[in-house]
Amino acid sequence: MPTYRIGDVDPAATWQPVPQRPLNCVQCGEALGTVMAIHPHASMTATAVCGVFPEARPAVERHERDCPAGHQGGP
Repeated sequence: MPTYRIGDVDPAATWQPVPQRPLNCVQCGEALGTVMAIHPHASMTATAVCGVFPEARPAVERHERDCPAGHQGGP
């Protein structure tokens, strides 16, 4: 099952109460954008990402279709 990573915050953005963190595909490494998250997450399914970060749904759905690592399925 495909997984996504919510990465570490950019040190320059640590002043934000809820920082923007990068959202990346674990399998191929593609950056899908950023999400506002208090903590990083090492492994989240597409369904979990879309549930917690609904603003990421379009990018995740596109990536589920087009991932070069060959993801199948979707959120």
